Amino acid sequence: MSNSQDTTRNIIGMILIGVGGLFLLAQGTDFNIFGLGWPLFVLIPGAIFLTIALRAENEETVGLIFPGVIVTGTGVILAYQNFTGHWESWAYVWTLYPVFVGIAMRHMGYRTDSFDLRRTGQMMMIVGMIAFVSFGALFELFIFNGGSFGILAPIAPVVMIGAGLFLVLRNARSTSKTKRKAHDV
Repeated sequence: MSNSQDTTRNIIGMILIGVGGLFLLAQGTDFNIFGLGWPLFVLIPGAIFLTIALRAENEETVGLIFPGVIVTGTGVILAYQNFTGHWESWAYVWTLYPVFVGIAMRHMGYRTDSFDLRRTGQMMMIVGMIAFVSFGALFELFIFNGGSFGILAPIAPVVMIGAGLFLVLRNARSTSKTKRKAHDV
């Protein structure tokens, strides 16, 4: 499998996870995509860091992936909260920060050819997503009175998140098998 196919799978997987997460969080709220406004002041610097890190040629510049993912992730959270007014989601949305760090670690692991860094990043992503879904369900369904949606409304976003995780994890397994085979030869 080519490196561009791996990158494409990772990007599609992460987009599915992000979009599914936003739609899951938006269930039962007044979701207004055009209400972005001031969170752009957080999103734009994060996007700049990400762009520099993703185009980097050396390890020092690749390290900008960490502030890029964390700042951009924070901007996405703030944008969601700004246009939905769902500020109480901070009660559980903080659990996405290990996911952000895990994404950065995986990218850094691929760029530096560090299997341990990739594996640790993957575990952080999995644990963070489990915590996010668990705490989100707890707060939204029980503490915040269940909102105005039924128990079945989150199924589509959960399926999107699952599909995204499947793509990212499948790609990680196939990449590690390929590298092990190359190493054994």
